Amino acid sequence: WSKVRILHGPPISSAVFRSDGIALRDFHSRWILKHRGALLGIPAPFVFCRPLGYSDRAACPNGICGVGRSLSSKRVAVIGAGPSGLVAVKELLDQGHRPVCFERAGSKGGVFRFGEQDGVVWESCRLTSSSLITAFSDFPVSPTHSEHMSIGEYVEYLNEYCAAFDVERHIRYGATVRAVTGAAEGGWNVQWTDGHGTFNAHFDSVAVCSGLHQNPHIPEFPGQQTYSGEVLHSAQYRRPGQVAGKKVLIVGVGESGADLAAEVADHAAETVLSIRRGAAVVPRRSFGKPRDYLTSRLVNSASDWVFETRNPAD
Repeated sequence: WSKVRILHGPPISSAVFRSDGIALRDFHSRWILKHRGALLGIPAPFVFCRPLGYSDRAACPNGICGVGRSLSSKRVAVIGAGPSGLVAVKELLDQGHRPVCFERAGSKGGVFRFGEQDGVVWESCRLTSSSLITAFSDFPVSPTHSEHMSIGEYVEYLNEYCAAFDVERHIRYGATVRAVTGAAEGGWNVQWTDGHGTFNAHFDSVAVCSGLHQNPHIPEFPGQQTYSGEVLHSAQYRRPGQVAGKKVLIVGVGESGADLAAEVADHAAETVLSIRRGAAVVPRRSFGKPRDYLTSRLVNSASDWVFETRNPAD
C-alpha cells in the first residue's frame, strides 16, 4: 500500500491505494478511484473516478466520472435483483458494459424482500449483521436507518443504492429466466418469460445471482403424514398471529430459529425449542456495540493494515 495525493480530486484528497491497482479510496472526501495498470497521467485502458452520491455521471465536478470504458464492452445478463445482482449491475456499468438484470418478482431485494405469498422472510425480520458490516464499501448506510436494519429498511437501502448508481433502469421485473444455453458463435442464449410472452436474446456473459435460500428444505419426520397439526417452515411464517395461543415446537436454532423462538414465545401458549446439540446463542450487541464489530475483518486486520501502510522509515 502507498499514500498519494489525487491531483484531480478535491484539495483535501489524501488517499491510500493498493499498488496492484485494484482500488483506491480517499477516506476524507470518500472518493473512489479504480484503475488498471496505471495511475494519474500514466497511460491505462481506463481510469474511473466517482464521488459517492453522484448518480449522474455527467454531474461529477471534474467531468471524468464514469467516462472510463473497458477495451471491450459486453452485453451481460444478470439473473436476480437481490444484493449480489444489484452490485453486479453497478460494477458492470462502471466497467462500461451493458447489463440487463432479470428479476422474477415485482420488486428488488431477493430473499430480503417481504411478500405474503412469494417471500421467504417474516414481517418483523431484522438483519443479524450491523449496518456498518452490511453496507457496500462504496455506499454507507444512512444514519437514519437502524443499527440492525429491518428487512424493510434494508430494501430501502438497496433502493437508495440503485438510485445513486443508476441501476434501476437496467432491471426487468416480472421476468423469469427459463433457460441459458451456450451459443455456437460464443456467448449465451437466454430465454425468459414475462407478462408479454416468451423471449430469447444473445448475451456475451451471464451472471447468476439467484441466491441460495429461495427454496426451503423441509425435513420428513416419522409420523408426520398422520400429524393433525400444522407444519410450517420458517420461510412460510409471516407474523405472530399464525401461532397465537398454540403449543409450538421449533426445530433448529440457526439464525432464523433463534429469532423466531424469541418472537413465538411471546405469543404462543407454549414454546419448545428442539436442537440436535448444544449451541451458543449470542445477542446482536455486546459491550454496547454490535457484536460483529468484534468478529469482523475490519477489526481483526486493523493492526496488519497499520503496519502495511506505514512508512518503512518508521
